Amino acid sequence: MPALVAFGRRWKVGSDDFVLPGLIDVSLKFCWFVAAVIIYVKNDTYLECPSGRHMRIYIYGIFVSLLVIMLVDLVAMKTTMTSYIMDTEARRFLAPCIYIRLCCEAADVCWNLLGTIWVYGGTINCNEAPEALAFIKRFIICNWMSLGVLALFMFWLFDPLGGTKTIDSNRDPLNLSYQSFYQKHESAWSNKWKRCCCYLGGGDKETIDEGFQEIGKVFSMVLRDHDFVSTDVMSGFIGLFQREQEKRLQGDANENSLEDNYKKLVQSIDNENHHRIIARQPGVQKQQFTLMMKNLSIVTEDYDDYSRSLSSDAIEDIVLVNHYLNFVLGSYGWMGFVSNYYKNRAVRRLWQQIQFCSCFRSHSFKVVGDNCCLCNTAAIKETASLTPEDLYYASFKNKIYEPIFYVATDHKTKSIVVSIRGTLSLEDIVADLTILPITIDAPGIPPNYKAYHGVVLCATNVKKTLTEENIFQELMVKYPDYNLVFVGASLGAGVATILGMMYLQQFPTLKVFAISPIGGLLSLEAAKFCESFTMSIVYGDDLIPRLSLPAIDELKNKIINTILDCRTPKYQILLKGLSRLFCGADSKIKFCEENNSANHTHISGKFIGKPEVPKHCARGREKSNVLTYPMFIPGRILHITERLNWSELQGGLRWQMRWADRAEFGEIIVSPRMFKDHMHFRMQKALHEFVVANRDSITINLM
Repeated sequence: MPALVAFGRRWKVGSDDFVLPGLIDVSLKFCWFVAAVIIYVKNDTYLECPSGRHMRIYIYGIFVSLLVIMLVDLVAMKTTMTSYIMDTEARRFLAPCIYIRLCCEAADVCWNLLGTIWVYGGTINCNEAPEALAFIKRFIICNWMSLGVLALFMFWLFDPLGGTKTIDSNRDPLNLSYQSFYQKHESAWSNKWKRCCCYLGGGDKETIDEGFQEIGKVFSMVLRDHDFVSTDVMSGFIGLFQREQEKRLQGDANENSLEDNYKKLVQSIDNENHHRIIARQPGVQKQQFTLMMKNLSIVTEDYDDYSRSLSSDAIEDIVLVNHYLNFVLGSYGWMGFVSNYYKNRAVRRLWQQIQFCSCFRSHSFKVVGDNCCLCNTAAIKETASLTPEDLYYASFKNKIYEPIFYVATDHKTKSIVVSIRGTLSLEDIVADLTILPITIDAPGIPPNYKAYHGVVLCATNVKKTLTEENIFQELMVKYPDYNLVFVGASLGAGVATILGMMYLQQFPTLKVFAISPIGGLLSLEAAKFCESFTMSIVYGDDLIPRLSLPAIDELKNKIINTILDCRTPKYQILLKGLSRLFCGADSKIKFCEENNSANHTHISGKFIGKPEVPKHCARGREKSNVLTYPMFIPGRILHITERLNWSELQGGLRWQMRWADRAEFGEIIVSPRMFKDHMHFRMQKALHEFVVANRDSITINLM
C-alpha cells in the first residue's frame, strides 16, 4: 500500500509483495542450473557429434540466462524486503528491476524459441548424448510452461482501473471525471462477480443482474477510496489482531485491579445492608467504581436495562432455542450431519434413514431437489427427530436468492416449523453480498422499515413457494391449534425474520428464533418492531452478527490505521501471522509511537502516527450514506459468552447468558474466536449445558 506503479499504471500488487515469488523463482532457476551443470559435465565428451556444437551453444545460453535471471531476482528480493509497508520510497528501484527482469524474460523467450526450432526441427540430433538431448527437451517444455504461468500471473495482477491519474472529488464531487471513474469501478466489481457466478442458476434474470450491480456498488463504495492490495489487508488484519489482543489483556488487568480495590472498599464499610455486588459488565464496572469512590456508596445491581437477570419466560425461550437448533442443523443436509455428528456414528445413523431408489416410491411428504436416496431428507429426520409424517415439505433447490428450507410439524411444542438453511454455497454468498437496505413490502409493515436487500429477496421467494404449495392452509386445517415458528441460522436467520414480519398479520402468535443472524439486517425501527416475536441468539465474538456495512467500513479504517502505524516489513508480518496460526508463537509487530502528536492524522475518529499518505491512495473522498446508515440484528438478543478462566474456577456454569443491547453488535471484534464462534456446535453445547443445569426450573418438557 500503495499498489506498485509500473509501465505508467498501478497493479494489484504491492512493491513489497515479491519476496515469495522471487524466492520460488530463484529456487527453480537454481535447480535447473545445477541440473544443467551436472548434465554438461557428464556429457561433455559425447558432444563431438555433428550437432554437438549447437547443443553446447544452447547449454551455454541456458547458463547465462539462468545466472542473469537469478541475479536480477536476488536484487529485486533485496529491494522488496526493504523497510515497512508505507515506505515506498525505499523500494523505488523495484520497478527498474522488474523492467530488467522482463527484458531477460524476452531474451529467454527468444532463446527458448530457438531451442524449440533446433530440437524439434531436426537441427540437434545427437545419439551419442541422449541425456543432454533429453535435458534440453525437458528444459524447453518446462520453460514454456513457466512463461505461461508468468503471463497468467501478469493477467491476474492487471488492474483495469489502474491508471495513475488522480480524481479529486473534494473540489467537485459532481464532476464528470469522478462520476465516470466511479461507474467504471462499480462495473468492474460487478463483472468480476458475474464471471465468478456465471454457471449458477437462478430465477428472475433481471433481479439477479440488479443484484450483481448492487454487489459491485457495495465493493466500490468500500474499496474505491484506497489503494491497498490483498496482502496489505492480511498484514493489517494481523497487526490489528495483535493490537486488539494487547488492549484486551490490558483491560483484563485493569478489571482485576478494580475488583481488588472494590473488595477493599467493601471490607471498609461497616453497614452490611449497603453491601451489593457489581455485575461484571465491560465498560460499566469502571464507571461505577469511579462513582463509588466519589460518593463513598455502593452501586446496586440495577445498572442497566439490558443486563437484567433471566426470567422464567427467558429460561423457557432458551429451552425452545435449544430444541429448535436441531431443526436448524437439519437444514444443512447430509454433509452437515456427518460433520456435526461424526463422533456419534453419523454415517451409520444416516444409513438407517436413507431410502434407496426413492425416486420410484411414493412419500407422505414432498421433496424438491434431493438425490435419489433422499440423503438430505434423511439428515433432517435424524437431526430433528422427525418421522416421515412430521415432515411436510422440503426444498433443496438452491439458486441465487432461493435458499434451502423445509416445513415440518413439531408435536412436542405444538408448532409448525419452517427452517431455513444458512450460507453454505456460492449462491448464498451472492445473497449475503446484496447488502444495501430496501423497504420491506409486507402488509402491516410501516414504509420506513428497511432490511437487507438480499434477505428480502430470499424471503420473498420462500413465501412464494409456501403460497404456491398451499402449505400453511393445509397444515392449519389439520392442526388448527398449532403455532407458526420460523427458525434459521446466519442467512437463514435473516430470512426467517423477514418471513415472520410478512406473516405476522396473518399469524399474530408466530415466533422467530434467529441463530447467529447476519449483521445489518434491519433498521432500528424494524429491529424494535420484531422484539415482540423474534429472539436472536449470538455466541461469543461471532463475526457474522456484527458484519454490517458501517462495521465493515470501521474495520477497514482500523486496518488502514494499523498499516500506517506499522514499522515491520510485510513479509515478516505474514511470517509472524503464520507462525502464530500454526505454531502459537507470540511474535510482536513493531508500531510507531502513537503519542507523537506532531505526525498524526485523523481517520474515523482516531489519531494515529503515520507518514504522509501518497496522493494516489485516495481516488475520492465522499462517503455514501449507506456506509453510515445504522442497521441492526432483530428482536431481543441473547448473548452467550464463555466465562474467563473457567477451568480455574470452582464449580458454576461454563457459559454466561444475558440480554444484550443491539448497539453492542455494531462493531466487529477482532479476536482468535471471531470465526470459530460462528460454528453452531459451540452454541449447541452451551445451550445444552444450560438446559441440564436448569432442569428443575423448566416447566416445559421437550425430552
